[in-house]
Amino acid sequence: MIFCLSTSIGDGIAAAAAVTVSTVYGNIEGFEYETLNGFKSDVFLGIPFAKPPVGELRYEKPVPVEPWNTTLSATAYKSQCATFTYSSSQSEDCLYLNIMRPSTPSTDPRGYPVAVWIHGGGFITGSASLTAPYEYTVQNLVSRGMIFISTNYRLGPFGFYSNGDKNAPGNNGLWDLYEALKFVNKVIGNFGGNAKRVTIFGQSAGAACVSYLSLKPEAKKLFSQSIQMSGGFQGLWAQGDDVIASTKKLNTFLGCDTAENPKNCAKNFTLAETQTALQSFINPIPGFGSRVNDPDISFFNPRFDGEFIEAKTFEKAIKHAPKRTQMFGTNSQEIAGYSRYPANFSYYLPIPYWKFKNFTTNDFSEYVAKLYGTEEAYGNNKQDATEKIVNWYLDNAIYTHDIPLQSYGQIVSDLYFTVPQRREAKAKTKSGNDVYFYKYSYVPTAYRDPQNDGAQHSTELRNLFNFTTDPEWAAVQQTFIDLYVSFIKTGKPTTNGITWPAVNKRAVPYLDINVNTTIGQDLWPEREAFWNKMAKKYDFDWSSRMHV
Repeated sequence: MIFCLSTSIGDGIAAAAAVTVSTVYGNIEGFEYETLNGFKSDVFLGIPFAKPPVGELRYEKPVPVEPWNTTLSATAYKSQCATFTYSSSQSEDCLYLNIMRPSTPSTDPRGYPVAVWIHGGGFITGSASLTAPYEYTVQNLVSRGMIFISTNYRLGPFGFYSNGDKNAPGNNGLWDLYEALKFVNKVIGNFGGNAKRVTIFGQSAGAACVSYLSLKPEAKKLFSQSIQMSGGFQGLWAQGDDVIASTKKLNTFLGCDTAENPKNCAKNFTLAETQTALQSFINPIPGFGSRVNDPDISFFNPRFDGEFIEAKTFEKAIKHAPKRTQMFGTNSQEIAGYSRYPANFSYYLPIPYWKFKNFTTNDFSEYVAKLYGTEEAYGNNKQDATEKIVNWYLDNAIYTHDIPLQSYGQIVSDLYFTVPQRREAKAKTKSGNDVYFYKYSYVPTAYRDPQNDGAQHSTELRNLFNFTTDPEWAAVQQTFIDLYVSFIKTGKPTTNGITWPAVNKRAVPYLDINVNTTIGQDLWPEREAFWNKMAKKYDFDWSSRMHV
């Protein structure tokens, strides 16, 4: 490890001391950052791990970056990965990662434990810099004795373009992350990190990416443990061949659908032209790039292509995957926020603003029939299935107000997160992995919703990537950070002296994080049981959107 200090002014960094690290790829120059509490760290922003995926490399797997001859300036974040909207902050040249470490070398000769963050955003929005600014990560995580890494990966069609054939199978965004982990494995020792104690963790789509990476045998030596926050590969939004239909829409708008090689044809269009084509079927008004009025909100997502993961089924993939310690987390009411939205661009999902203020039992029945009690799912039994879904959720409601509204959000939460995460956790446990589960229930006063109880999607991220002066929230934040730090350092989650059992074949014990953190015996088994029963009775599983 080589440290070289001098006084300089980096891009956006005023008079910060420069720090240089020598790697097999060349020298990398970052800067020293000191927190308000006086903790000193070294920050390296915008390190390339692959060649820019532009021109002929668009829609292709990432190509490893080549060594550089002059010192690489790593003092400013690089562009966000291009998506379906126009923005000067976006670029197709976006395959960069960021490294933050303590300025003082570790007293452990093996080096610091390493945490690699994978952002969410429905595989179509987000970036490393937006979700995890270095000021927060240094204060909340790096100062606790670890190295933090965040990375970009290609989004939308640039990351998941798929014609469903060998020429364009898809999953390039996953290959980006795999390439990033290979790069980290080669250089992390130079930064003072322990290559044998690497945790990958992500939220939402980032959690699904972590889930896919955990199934890849070739990634066995690239990380030792993982954390999935609100997401996994089994969610209907995180897998499936609907991405092929989205790709066809893109090809058709560009006039490439009849070309001998649609992928090569699509490479010839500019970024702006491609984004215009995407906006022909992705509504740019909401800004989050999700499909509306449809249970499957993703336009572009990973798929089982037989290449990134060779196994043809989830069960076989789990069976042949490396065995690791893993931690899963979910929020107590994930989709309360997405099931309704303060705009009027949709009707059924999300619920428009004018509707959720007076959402009745009749509305609940209508919405369930429209989205879930469908002919696609249940054929001639759609009315019977709709009644069963409506009655079960109303009869088992755990709320004291806005019951139809909250029950509707609960259905979406269960099918997107609760059921697939429980299934994945138990399947991985059965296959020999140690899996721990937590539920995050705390909502800061400033973010509480008068119509919805519980913590919504992404609520827990405020603990990792934010500051607070609120005493109650600060205490919960400390509990949450302690949990993550202990797992990243040791592979055994603990907080405030609390430990809890791992998942077993029959139950999902969990830590319920709130003002008073408690241990639960089995997280929502009745919800999984209901949807399992529906799948068995009607030969259709809504959680995976597959006939069974």
